Parts: sequence; structure tokens; C-alpha cells
Amino acid sequence: MTLHRMDIGAVTAGQSTALEYQLTNRRRHWAGFALWISESRFSGPLAAAPQAFCPHLPARQARTVRSSFTPQRRGIIMLRSAEVSSAFPFGFIRRKKQFNMPLEMLVLPRVGRLRRALKLRGHEVFGTGALAIRQHGGPDEFFGMREYRLGDSVRMIHWRRSARTGELVVREMTAHTPPQMVVLLDVRSADGTGAAEDVERAIELAASIACYGLDQGYAVGLVVAGAAAHPALARPALLGERRRLILETLARIEATGLSSDAEIEIPPAARRRAHWVVVTLGQSDKLSSAVPRQSTPIVLAMNDPASQDWLSFDGA
Repeated sequence: MTLHRMDIGAVTAGQSTALEYQLTNRRRHWAGFALWISESRFSGPLAAAPQAFCPHLPARQARTVRSSFTPQRRGIIMLRSAEVSSAFPFGFIRRKKQFNMPLEMLVLPRVGRLRRALKLRGHEVFGTGALAIRQHGGPDEFFGMREYRLGDSVRMIHWRRSARTGELVVREMTAHTPPQMVVLLDVRSADGTGAAEDVERAIELAASIACYGLDQGYAVGLVVAGAAAHPALARPALLGERRRLILETLARIEATGLSSDAEIEIPPAARRRAHWVVVTLGQSDKLSSAVPRQSTPIVLAMNDPASQDWLSFDGA
């Protein structure tokens, strides 16, 4: 008899996730009955080992059975081995067989809906619309005229102006770049320690704000003070995988051993144009010098009594 665990897609904290096994009976004549499949060795935010049941497995056949589990929080779940057991037919003796099948699963943080009070707070600072920055070199609106350069499209030549001046000139158009947002997650506290629950709430808030910004058309960057984060995420972007990269980075933050004096490096472009949202553990935390002085950041602290009403989750 052999056991194979099927691949698992994205896993999110608090959501039920299907876990499938393929069980194959290689015996020529003997069928299997009342077979239990369970994860025998695992670590991570799981309350109990996933289990699946196969009532009947004919000889030389395979069955796919399904289990489910719900991660309690974000982080890394490591499934190391599973076992198949049966006490058929009398229930006195249980036979077991172990299968080493290591699998690491990254559990993403929950993404909640921003409640109205928090949205209004953002609109007061950032404005009510998706502000666009005009840059030349795009296809959207007329910007001006300039002389023809080698490689310019013939369709952009302004023939009437060229005939009048005797030199080829082309129309230059503008491109609208999306507004930029940088979410600065400061998971340090004044004394270098912080409650694990507050850290988790701060991570969920940062994830929700970043995803909301992407949905609203913002180019979003992420900076984490006190824990490692990919430096490329600091530069705001609208790439299709930006949401996944942000959530995976937040999922890997360890709630213990956070550094209270971590340095932050921000690309110059983000310093000049980005709107800032700072998520901290407490109002007394010192904000990093990475926040530009000319900006007016939104500061959201987990010890603010209103923080309990900033997010809502499905089923809550």
C-alpha cells in the first residue's frame, strides 16, 4: 500500500483548506477496509492533525480521500509524515504504516475589509480619488511639441506644424502614473518586546491596507521595521504578483526575536511621491526617519482603542 499527499495551493489563516490523499492498494487479492489517514508528525499553527477516512479500498485500485484543516494563524506549517492505520475487522489490534512525506506550507495572513471610519481617515489625508501624476512619453493626453528624433513613430509627426517650420516635429503625449502608497509596518516596541497578539493584529492590518490600496489602483510598497523584508518591496509597484509577495513577506515574520534597532532603506522615488501608512504597536513608538518629513503619514497604533473597529473579517 502506498500513500501520496496531493499538492496544496494558497493557504490563508482562519480559512478551511482541503487536503487530499491518494491511497493505492498494490495487493493482488486483498482489499483494505476502514483505513484511517492522519498526519503523525507536524509543526506550526495547527490545532489538531488532519484526518481522512477510506471505508473500502479494493485490490489493485486507488482512492482519493479528502481531509481539511484550518490554520489558526499565519506562519509556516511543516507536515513531516503521515500514517495509514486500520483496526478492521475486530477493533482489538490497530495496524499502522508510516510514510515520510515532508511538505512545507506558508500560511498567509488574513485580509480583512477596511471599515468606513478607517477609509474616511485615509481620504482626509490622501484625497478622495486616485490621483494621477502626469509624465511625458505616454499615450493618454497631449503634452506638447518637440523635434523629431530617430525612432519616433511616423504617426506622431505633426505634419502641419512641420510644413510651417520646415523641420519635423512630433506630438508628445502624457502618461498617467498611479498614485503611490508605502505601508510601513513597525513591529518594534519601545523596549524591544511586544505582545504576540498585537504583532499579529498589526500584520493583518498592514496586509489589509496593502491589498485595499492595490484594489484602489495604488502602486503599493511594503517596509518592515524590526524584521526581514525583501528590499524590492519598498518600491511601490502594481505588478500582478505584488499582492502575493506582500502577503508572503508578512506571513514569514517571526513574532519573537524582533529587532528594536533595525534600519530602513527606502528608494528615493518612494520618498518623494508616496503616501505613507505607518502601522505600529503603540502610540509611543518612535517612527523611523525613513518617513519623509514633507509627507503626512497616517499612523495606526495597535494600542489605540479604536483599532478593534478598523477591520472586519468574513464570519466575524
